[in-house]
Amino acid sequence: MKKLLCTFALILGSLSFLYSQTPEDIFKKFGTETNAQLMNIDGDMLAMVKAQAGEEAKKLKNIESMVVLELSQCEQEVKDRFIEETGKMKLDGNETLVKVTEENVNVKVVGIVDGDTVCDMIVIVTGDGCAMVKMNGSISMADVNSIANINS
Repeated sequence: MKKLLCTFALILGSLSFLYSQTPEDIFKKFGTETNAQLMNIDGDMLAMVKAQAGEEAKKLKNIESMVVLELSQCEQEVKDRFIEETGKMKLDGNETLVKVTEENVNVKVVGIVDGDTVCDMIVIVTGDGCAMVKMNGSISMADVNSIANINS
């Protein structure tokens, strides 16, 4: 009987790993919730924003596109599920770059680090304001640190 229970527990543990969600799964799932805002910002639109933005936008010059999910207007139940599911999100190859907790907001920035460059950065905001941003492209580690210091 003990052997059967151990086998069952191992199978359940393996299945939960298989159902880990990727950032793309989170965007799809929560982007359709009532009051959620999901924006795909392509290279052309991003170029227009960078042209009109200030000095800080120059640090994003190698970002090719972005996906933004914003859930602040959603019901609390949706935010709670988002917090739970982003906590279990599969982030293979990503390293935590910045992790900040301030009052009721938690911010986690992850990305693939290649030398002094960060590729495909993901920003996850949980707490009172829930959001996730995926930036496709590259940014220098110095620029990531500079942006984090300005916004903290």
